[in-house]
Amino acid sequence: MARDFKQQLDSISAKLLVLSERYHRLDESYRAAKAEITELKATLLAREREIDRLKVDNEYLTVASTVGGNRENREATRALIADLVRDIDRCITDLLE
Repeated sequence: MARDFKQQLDSISAKLLVLSERYHRLDESYRAAKAEITELKATLLAREREIDRLKVDNEYLTVASTVGGNRENREATRALIADLVRDIDRCITDLLE
């Protein structure tokens, strides 16, 4: 009877050790995945900002290249510049409030 109890206790101890090792491996994997997600979110945010900056640069280059173009391009450029001036005015008004 004591021998059966000792065997059961040893068996449970071995299973507990295996379970504990698996838990620690999964916990390490979870922490690594969480750190990677945080890093990827930061990278994504940086890339989105870069895309926004490049879109603005592209718009400015489009305006600059069309200024010397034909009459239709000049009118479109003037309209775009007027929109930009209105946006600047709105920003200034928001800052003053």
